[in-house]
Amino acid sequence: MVQYLQVGKYRISCTLRRMKSIRLRIDRSSGEIKLSAPFGSSQALLQQFLDSKLPWIEKNMLKLQSNLYLQDDIPRDGDCQWLEGKQYTLRLVPNSLLNRISMEHGTIFLHCESGCTPQQCQILLHNWYRIRLEQRALSLIGKWKRIMGVEPGKLSIKQMKSRWGSCNIRNHRITLNQQLSKWGDDVLEYIVVHELAHLLEASHNEVFKQHLSHYLPDWKARKALLLQGLTANI
Repeated sequence: MVQYLQVGKYRISCTLRRMKSIRLRIDRSSGEIKLSAPFGSSQALLQQFLDSKLPWIEKNMLKLQSNLYLQDDIPRDGDCQWLEGKQYTLRLVPNSLLNRISMEHGTIFLHCESGCTPQQCQILLHNWYRIRLEQRALSLIGKWKRIMGVEPGKLSIKQMKSRWGSCNIRNHRITLNQQLSKWGDDVLEYIVVHELAHLLEASHNEVFKQHLSHYLPDWKARKALLLQGLTANI
């Protein structure tokens, strides 16, 4: 059975189970703070433990936001959100039974449980974008690796400050910028083919460009869309 306790501005889900000691962790995918404790632990004991851990909670929530570059991107009701090449309106649905996200008729609904902080809502939305992008990218990689005769390694989705993607020639790892979640498949496909082409030619030389032109003849037009920005293509 799950109960909830409050410490500072944070709502903590608490679960009693068969274990020897109290454990506190932060779920990176949702930003939810979870406490597990041995059967028989009193609410007073759990509250005392959480009060003592408030500096740790604040430090690690800030660290999680920093790692995701989210400090200035708190979701607000009515915000415009770009997703997969289309513009959506964001609606916040507070006091929901579960933290989840749904879509309907040009609107993204961000359902947040009672006590969910803006930072936790932010992390939930961020990871929803990441998962959708990862699914799209894996589908495109599966298509193009057969066409191009290459064998890419693991796919990573990260916030990148100066690149749309990268390819590690040694382990064939492909990394994509999470901001690509805002773009449609035409642009995402260009970035995927671009990074896979590095498995055929490491440098951005004429041989590399010949590979791009062979496999994706309109790559320059797709690159131009990316450089123009989203609002230029409404």
